[in-house]
Amino acid sequence: MGVVIVPVLLWGVLVSQPIPMRRRRGFALVLAVALLLSTYSRASIVAAAISGAMLCVGLRQYKLLVIGLSTVLFCAVVVLAVAPPEASDSTSMISAFLYKGHEEGGAFESRRSVWDQTVTAIRRHPWFGTGFGTSATGYDSAQSGNFASSTATSREHGNSYLAISEWVGLLGVLPFLLMLLLIVGNVARVVTWMRKTGDPFVSAVPMAAVLAAGLVHAAFEDWLFAVGYYLCVFFWILAFAMVDVLPALTPVTAPMVISPSARPWPDGLGAAAPGR
Repeated sequence: MGVVIVPVLLWGVLVSQPIPMRRRRGFALVLAVALLLSTYSRASIVAAAISGAMLCVGLRQYKLLVIGLSTVLFCAVVVLAVAPPEASDSTSMISAFLYKGHEEGGAFESRRSVWDQTVTAIRRHPWFGTGFGTSATGYDSAQSGNFASSTATSREHGNSYLAISEWVGLLGVLPFLLMLLLIVGNVARVVTWMRKTGDPFVSAVPMAAVLAAGLVHAAFEDWLFAVGYYLCVFFWILAFAMVDVLPALTPVTAPMVISPSARPWPDGLGAAAPGR
């Protein structure tokens, strides 16, 4: 919802020309934002917020940005009143959405332990890692069956970039780092193009919004390199398709061809011979 649906719906509102269509898509966007806020998923909310701000600032839609922030705050108040988080009895918006009712542990309490485990594994295997998709869990493999999988054999990393660094090491992570830098460069190129033209009617704009949201969201979840996970597949398809879409952002100037009928004749000849 935060990586794909909200950014794409926001782009749909920006490109809507008829007023009824713009209102329908705006209602769908508000509903999607309310559903996203009801999850209290901080990573998803931040990813959607950064992607939406990128679209509005890139297209110079500052009025829409202010309206969007007001709408998000209104939806947050309604969601907090109707469906407060189960783990918290606090009615404070900051406590519910930022700390989830655990102010004493800080905003990253749920991520700090898994981040520390991943950093420890990287220090133990710094150069070549533990193997792609493998992590030390301390689980006795003799207790697992031959034809069954268990969640005890896997471990959460809390960060896709830390996860790939643990799996392939500091040497093996270089190709992945180059791909990520390529994606960031492509997104920056789209934002620069939007700032210059203010034109949202190209497919590269929603693709850049989804990729930007995905890069932010992956900093708090493990899905970016989880082969087979639906969001991973969707993200990398867009990332590689962006390479083919970007050339359309640079208009090609065709050489001017003057036809014989449009040739600038001397005074009087053009009127005397209109058939030329």
